[in-house]
Amino acid sequence: MRNRLFSGEQVILQSRPQARSLAMPALAFILIPAAAAYLLAVLRPTRFGEAFPQLADWQPFLVTAVLVLAAAGELLYPVRQWLRWAGTLYTLTDRRIILRSGWLSRRRTDIPLEGIRHLQSRQDLLQRLLRSGTVHLDLGIEGSRSMRNVPEVARFREFALAAMRRAGGGDLGPGGDRFGPGGGHLDQGGGRFELAGGDWNPWRTHGEHTNNWEDVDHGRG
Repeated sequence: MRNRLFSGEQVILQSRPQARSLAMPALAFILIPAAAAYLLAVLRPTRFGEAFPQLADWQPFLVTAVLVLAAAGELLYPVRQWLRWAGTLYTLTDRRIILRSGWLSRRRTDIPLEGIRHLQSRQDLLQRLLRSGTVHLDLGIEGSRSMRNVPEVARFREFALAAMRRAGGGDLGPGGDRFGPGGGHLDQGGGRFELAGGDWNPWRTHGEHTNNWEDVDHGRG
């Protein structure tokens, strides 16, 4: 566990953003070398010299330019996007939500559960198909924070609500599905989360229906 925890603090779940954000970088990672290979084939000395005799002296410089541009394109888009994704981590513990981003230069935000006034999850059509979503945290006078492309956002919301109830003094009621005054329910259906530092499996199916907007206000003002 890379995040340093307080004494007695337990990790409930942990995940990176849903990997759909890597679809276009993955495509670019393939297409950029393919385009470079095509241009290098066109720039072969004999072929290029026959087609453009007046530019034959520029052939070595053009080859170098293609190689440099292809390498720069790979580093600036696909590799950069992958590093951004790999460096982003969402962690929910029984005391706080930890947002970590960045690879070489890291940024970390710790949000105590007791400081969250309102939790809201949103899904567009594609996110609904992939069961991901954006979680918005209202922190009152301290502003707000957003967690984009959270996998299995409905489950994240339910586990976060449970932890917020507990942090605010609520207890589990009969049946284990109610957390303190004001409600909030934990689905006991499918899906799997490993507790206390284990990996969250965000791709396991579950049976609940998720609304386009889901609002949770746990009554802290």
